[in-house]
Amino acid sequence: MTSSSSGQESEPVYDWCWFARNMQDVMHTNERLSAEVLDIVAGADALAHRIVARPTSAYSDRPQDYVASLLVSRSFRLAVSSIYLALSGYADSAVNLDRTVWEIGIRLLDMTRAPDAAALGYLLDSAQSEVDHLKVELQYREGEGLETAHLADHLANAESEVRDLTEAAHARDLDATKIKNKHGRLNFRQVCKDFGIEKAYLVNYAFASGHVHEKNMASSDYVTEANLERGFELGPLTDARLARFSVMDALTNFCQVLSLASDIVEDPEAIEAAESLFAQLPGAG
Repeated sequence: MTSSSSGQESEPVYDWCWFARNMQDVMHTNERLSAEVLDIVAGADALAHRIVARPTSAYSDRPQDYVASLLVSRSFRLAVSSIYLALSGYADSAVNLDRTVWEIGIRLLDMTRAPDAAALGYLLDSAQSEVDHLKVELQYREGEGLETAHLADHLANAESEVRDLTEAAHARDLDATKIKNKHGRLNFRQVCKDFGIEKAYLVNYAFASGHVHEKNMASSDYVTEANLERGFELGPLTDARLARFSVMDALTNFCQVLSLASDIVEDPEAIEAAESLFAQLPGAG
């Protein structure tokens, strides 16, 4: 479905049933053409289950296992969604999700240096952010005379979580403020530079960010120019190469997350399984 910029023709209107049907048709075609890549999903699913199937708690002696499980689960959901979008004809939109999987991988890479400090710093930053957001909303509603519902209770619970995590950090002789500032809002470029992979930030991350934000980097996938006319494709794209490359990116980034998480939870069998997954990626050397 292409919308012309010439303004000379009236374009038909497509309802949701049209989009849903055509996305399904495109996905079935792309699934067949990307079968070799999609075969890796089963192994990735099995490894994700192995990593998260363990007793975890933010307040145990291994908070890093808890955070690794959280991030693996989040990454898996994002990767599956990214693959589905790509196969359905919206590979240019899949990058929005895939970039976060890359970010999670860098966070886990940072965590390998000081697992417990990085895990607690990550949790502290999240908890403090929730406190800050709730305070702003509560103050606004009180100032405007609006209903506050259970905001005060939610704020009290969030503040309690910050105190509990701070105590957990102190019990390990860690400075809660320092680890929150260092491992909460990561400087992704600096982490990459520290590990000798700054190019991953300057190339991979920059490319993905160009698709995520308002930059004009994804438009070539769905804009065509010919015979003095510009066409804007609004429906699913049928180019199987776009789908396959996008699926490959999603699975590669997710496999990196699984590999790093396996190291963090110190599971030799998981580490071996992650190496096997990488070997199965098409083009792996």
